[in-house]
This record gives sequence, structure tokens and C-alpha cells, in this order.
Amino acid sequence: GLVAMRGTFFFVRFRRGSAVALLAVALMTASEHVTQYMNEARPYGLMLGWTALVFLFWQRAGSITRSNLLPGILMAASATAGMATHYYFAVPLVAIGLAEIVRTFELRRINSIVLTGFMAPVVVLALMRPLWHGPRNAYVSGFWAKLKPSLLEIANVYGYFSDNLVLTGIILAFILAVFFTPAQRTVVSRRGYSLAELTAIVGLSLVPFIAFGLSALITKVYVPRYCLSLGVGLAAVLGFVFGETAGRRPGVILMIAVMFAGLGAFVQYRWTYERELARRDRIVQSIAECNLAAAGQSIVIEIATPDR
Repeated sequence: GLVAMRGTFFFVRFRRGSAVALLAVALMTASEHVTQYMNEARPYGLMLGWTALVFLFWQRAGSITRSNLLPGILMAASATAGMATHYYFAVPLVAIGLAEIVRTFELRRINSIVLTGFMAPVVVLALMRPLWHGPRNAYVSGFWAKLKPSLLEIANVYGYFSDNLVLTGIILAFILAVFFTPAQRTVVSRRGYSLAELTAIVGLSLVPFIAFGLSALITKVYVPRYCLSLGVGLAAVLGFVFGETAGRRPGVILMIAVMFAGLGAFVQYRWTYERELARRDRIVQSIAECNLAAAGQSIVIEIATPDR
């Protein structure tokens, strides 16, 4: 989780400044399910972190004013590690790969270092194919989340990562941005995103569509957590939108960032609290079942707790 936040922060700060970068990170942590997978010891949080690093190092490797060898190596290493984590890491790589095609046309040259960075995870995927291809076919047949071809299925992914709390925060952020920004805006000069960078940001915001396509072609299963890299894209997009709405005024942007950071802290507290309740429930249930077993009795125990 920390890696994902730092990678997103430095990517956004490079073009939009520290205020918008802080806002983007705060937006990411305000999503309950993003926070959940950042904390759980499962591969999805790792995928999010590696996505942010590939995102960052891909940006730096495109520089034409300084050496891009080190960023290219770091990008290749991050992409390789991400693919070794979960084969659905191909989804954000497709989004950033499309952005690299745009950058190739922009600069009218092929960046061989970045191209190598994209090839490295492909090699890993090929080497790991025997490990997942056979078991996958047996596993998919009984998997609970079969792919359902519909736009509603894709829309549900955005709803999954943007619950009512986040949507309320977004509405309040727009109100604050408009209310506290004077009609005569003093625009802070800052280099804008290149077309390729905008393509990468928008591409990561559309990963549910990419994942849906890959699922239809290959796995035939589809669950929202496979699209967790959406958190990086939406954070960058919404940070950019709020920054522009607020006239790029750092004070207003930081105020919105503090609001989303507060939402993120509340989400983290709620998630931790509910996990602790669940842990206690399991302990109580285990003790009760052991006592009953010792007495030669058997009963199914269900414990209900608030908010779950």
C-alpha cells in the first residue's frame, strides 16, 4: 500500500506539483476496498504497488533530456515482479503499453529500453505458464464468478471501488473547489501531462474494460479485485480534475486533500475495527465448539455482530 501511494505521488508531482500529488494519494486511500487489499496479505495489494512503480518508472524512462537507463531497468524489474505476483497484472501493462505506443508516435522514435521493460514480464508469463495453465482450466470450471458479458458488470467494478462515502466526498470536493476558488483565477504555472501520460492515466482508469476483454478471451472469470490497479488511474484522474477545477490553487487543493485524508483515516479505522470483531467472533466460536465437543454435543454456532 505504501509503495502504491509513493509511486502515485511521485508520478503526479512530476507534472502537477505536490498539492495535487497529495490529493491523488488521499483519494486512493478513501476507497474502502483499495484500503482492504492494501492491508491484506494477498497478491492484489502487491499488484497495486507494482502498478504504481511501473507507472512511475515508465514516465521517467521517457525523458529525452537525461539518461533513461536506470528508470528503464527499474520499470522492467517492477513489471517482472508484478507479473510474477498475479497474471492479471497484464491488465495495467496493456494500459501503459498503449500509452507507450502514443509516446512512440509523439517522439517519432522507439524507446528500446522501455520496449525491453515490456518484454521482461512477457518472458516471466511464458515461464510460469505450465504452473497456471493446466490447474486454471480445472479451477475455472467450478469458479463462482463466471464472466457475465454486460456493461453493468463493468459498471459494478467502479461502484465496488467508489462506495457512497467516496462519492459523497467527490461531490463535496467539487463544491469546495468551486466555492473557494475566485472567479478571477491565479493559475500556477506547471508543466502539463503529455499526451502519452494522459493516455496512461485514462488507460488505468479504464482497466475494467481491459480486464473484461482479457477475461472474455482467456480466463472466462471476472471479479472486481482483478481491477485493483484502477485505484492508481482514478486517483491520478480525479486529482487532475480537482486541481483544474480549483484553478490549480495549492491552498484549495490541499483543503480537499485533507478532507479525503480524513475519509481515508475513517475507512482505515472502520476496516481495522471490523477485522478485529471478526477475529474475536472466530475465537469465541472456536472455544464454544471445543467445549461442546468435549461434552459430546454438536451444534452450529452463528454469531451476529453490528454492521456486518
